[in-house]
Amino acid sequence: MTKEFCQFIDNYRLNKFVVVAEVQEGWMLYNTTTGGIVHIQNTDDLQKSLDQLVEMYIYVPLQFDEVKWVDNLRAKKYSKPGNVSINGFTILTTLDCNARCFYCYEKGRPHISMTDTIAKDVADFIIKHKTNSPIHIRWFGGEPLMNVNAINIISDALIDNGVKFKSTMISNGLLLTDSIILKAKHIWNIKHIQITLDGTKDVYQKAKSYKDAVGNEFDTVINNIGKLTNANIRVSIRLNQGNYNTTDLLDLIDFLATQFKGNKLFSVYNSLLFDEYIEADNQADKEKYENFQKVQDKIMKCGFYAGNNLKKNLKYSHCMADNDKSLVITPTGDFGKCEHFTDQYLVGNIYDDKLDQNVILRCKEQYKPTQKCFECPLYPQCVRITLCPEEKEFCSLIQCENKIELIRRDLVKKYEQTICKEAEN
Repeated sequence: MTKEFCQFIDNYRLNKFVVVAEVQEGWMLYNTTTGGIVHIQNTDDLQKSLDQLVEMYIYVPLQFDEVKWVDNLRAKKYSKPGNVSINGFTILTTLDCNARCFYCYEKGRPHISMTDTIAKDVADFIIKHKTNSPIHIRWFGGEPLMNVNAINIISDALIDNGVKFKSTMISNGLLLTDSIILKAKHIWNIKHIQITLDGTKDVYQKAKSYKDAVGNEFDTVINNIGKLTNANIRVSIRLNQGNYNTTDLLDLIDFLATQFKGNKLFSVYNSLLFDEYIEADNQADKEKYENFQKVQDKIMKCGFYAGNNLKKNLKYSHCMADNDKSLVITPTGDFGKCEHFTDQYLVGNIYDDKLDQNVILRCKEQYKPTQKCFECPLYPQCVRITLCPEEKEFCSLIQCENKIELIRRDLVKKYEQTICKEAEN
């Protein structure tokens, strides 16, 4: 379906915030505002389905203002009265770590850990403020497994007081043992762990620069990943990509395929280490973007990509920083809104029910959208806050073109899955 073909029908036009993907028989259309998806087989089907497409806001009147529509929907959400219950906690058990990654943003911070007393008080705060909503905990650090005691104290207290919770963890995976994995599954109620790999063994060992390294850390982590999935805990691997390791990451993916291909609890994604803002007109940036895509394509080819880019609802917040339902709890019991800021932009602590609304509002400040933003199909899914270290004033190829392409791939995948189910029936 060419853009010229599908753009106008009668007195309607294609919504600017719709992504179109060509499939074997027709096209898949996805509304990034409503999450609506429809399959159109041919031009006759397009004409016959017009009433449905208009109802789904996939086609809109010629004078329709999509930007105003999206902004009004967000304004209504923001203006809803009533207190919001906090049910998401990122708990930093420690700022210490057994690795010394050269790219770590926590470099230079004091390696303090949460005491047993503070861990108990963290649990008391969560228990005191619990509502009917399930509690979601993300264990973070430093390396959170360097303070297993804090995790035990908080988890045990929640269980003893009948508080339902699920948790996830960001870890390098080295300190996992059989007993810890058992506890993670049955006591900490961990459903998912993210582990970073920087390359094959030699590259990984050098990048991680573990304290008291013995040389087999890569092998231990790979072995632990298998144990986690055997325990029915999902593992996502983050590949930190820079100019130094693109080729090696391709080799790593080949190796991971020998270990985990077909494992439904195992997934991989890549992320650029530095300078994620990539300009289309800059030759060096083009090469960086091409390298990023090479690794991403290899991940998909091996069946490791598990991203879900077909969001079902309009996006209202960027992350936990501008989400009223989330808090970061530091090792000292202070409240923050982002794990990147453990000693600034704090909003309170576990011993006081009051939160600093001025800092909370500062964390919600957004970049002003440009005319290019208003024409981008990702506008309904794009909320960019000024405090985020990973955001710039203007979007890059990674944030726009690449995400649109991922949506198209997901639409093709959804179409193929639907066809397979229909064939089975």
